[in-house]
Amino acid sequence: MALFRQLLKRAIASYFGGTEQTAAEGLGIYYQGGPLAAQGLITAFPYQAKGIPDSFYFTTQGTAAGCVMTIQLPLDRITRQALGGPVSGWRDVETPVICHLWMQSHYPHMEQAETFMDDLIEAFTELIYADRTLGTTNAGLYPNPPYPNNRLIEEAGEKPFGIRRVMEEPEFVETEGAGNITAIHSMISFAATTYQQA
Repeated sequence: MALFRQLLKRAIASYFGGTEQTAAEGLGIYYQGGPLAAQGLITAFPYQAKGIPDSFYFTTQGTAAGCVMTIQLPLDRITRQALGGPVSGWRDVETPVICHLWMQSHYPHMEQAETFMDDLIEAFTELIYADRTLGTTNAGLYPNPPYPNNRLIEEAGEKPFGIRRVMEEPEFVETEGAGNITAIHSMISFAATTYQQA
């Protein structure tokens, strides 16, 4: 149970972000090369990060736009059904997840940046619906017990919480030497439900 929140963050970052790597810049682990790379999600961090270099937003020089994802677990709820004995039972863990999408764009028009973000949000949503377990059925990573069916996440994005999407107003940022940037912050939130024998 002590590692659950870390496991959950890494699993979500991996599903959307790709292959785990280690940053030489001291930013810890991150994920790249995932299924949304073509839509502009270049890097996913399993935690909040600051001071992220431009190379994590743009894979190649001259790329018009790119996005970094960070993950926040602001709250979770554990309810337990006790079974025979003082310490055995099943824990139902419901964790609201906020995936922050931080976009930087060199598009000449702000509406191009908004369109880029709209398309990424739609692709992100469809990837949740493509596998409600977010790719977390793995006997090696999630043994049974404590995880039934060797699954970390039983379902994500379903009722009653659903999927909530917010795109904030674009911000025009003046820079020196690299041209002006349009920055957009969006949030996609959903609940991830887990069952544990404990």
